[in-house]
Amino acid sequence: MKKLFFTLGLFIIIFFIILIINANQENLLRKQNQVYDNLEKILTNAINYEKLNTLSFSIALSEARAIEDILLNDMRENSYEVLSNATNSFKRHLGKQNTFTQIITQDLTIYARSWEKVATNYIKLQRDDLIEIFKTKKPIVSLQTDMPPGIKALSIVAHNHKVLGVLETTTLFDSIVHNLRKVQIEAIPLISKYITPQEYINHKNFQQIHNRYIAINKNSNKFFLQKLQELSDDEFNLLISSDFLQKDDLFFCAFKILNSQNSNHATFILIIKTDDFPNFIGKQQSILKSIYTIGATKNDIYNYAKLNEENIFSAINPQYIINYNYNIENKDRIDFTQIAKQKLQQLTKEELIDLILHQYQQKTITGEIK
Repeated sequence: MKKLFFTLGLFIIIFFIILIINANQENLLRKQNQVYDNLEKILTNAINYEKLNTLSFSIALSEARAIEDILLNDMRENSYEVLSNATNSFKRHLGKQNTFTQIITQDLTIYARSWEKVATNYIKLQRDDLIEIFKTKKPIVSLQTDMPPGIKALSIVAHNHKVLGVLETTTLFDSIVHNLRKVQIEAIPLISKYITPQEYINHKNFQQIHNRYIAINKNSNKFFLQKLQELSDDEFNLLISSDFLQKDDLFFCAFKILNSQNSNHATFILIIKTDDFPNFIGKQQSILKSIYTIGATKNDIYNYAKLNEENIFSAINPQYIINYNYNIENKDRIDFTQIAKQKLQQLTKEELIDLILHQYQQKTITGEIK
């Protein structure tokens, strides 16, 4: 009988140990998924911020007279100096680093670069975004792996409404790495070594990762880069295929970055210490602050939100229009008026009368006359 009780007790103990282990594993997996999701939000915000910055830089510089003159006067011999000086001037005034520019003509050849003189044998580019901008004349910003890889913004260079060419502005991934490092996240952007010219790899002395990828930024943290390289092939493949991997005291995340055509352009590896998990879980202030303040001012956030919404007043009702018409800020006036007209035009004559009378009644002065 004692042996039976002992066996039964042992079975119960083992059963509860298994339950505890499973519960701990499920809890850890839940935390890992939360951290992964929040890191994705931070990375997306950092990329979008750099996209907006790069596009603004490109549009502003494309409208500079010096850039027009390069193409108007066919200043090929002096184009490097003029473009380089103009680019550096904008970088100083805007406090922007890791930025390079080049001018591309309508036959998709490179006319001038800010970082080097273009050889006499013109470089021909084959990119859908270049074909698109010459058709639509609308600025474009996307992630590209053409050398140098990074966030690329295209804007038309024109004179008297005649298209002269395109100005391309590239912000290196180093800027994203720098911004994420401010919030205790180490980023290592990777691109396939098979699409990167070997001479470019050798010239920049980029690190190869598991003989398949190139760490395409120059400001990688050597400690974290070494930790990524120390992963076994199986561990690295698991990271790429399963999105995250925890080893020792580090948490590795892989995010595939797509371009506007949904093609895989790059993979960002983000690394944090597991001790920092509390900073990246749930709705804590630290994570919210990280998401919304990476290099962004209040106006930056406002402008970016407007770029991603059809109209911030699209959900308002007619009563709101009447009550708050005079409280709308000047920067919102155009958007507000556009939606207000659409909403009010949809009302019948009777509904408009009721709306006006209701507002009039609300303004009726009540009280004792003295």
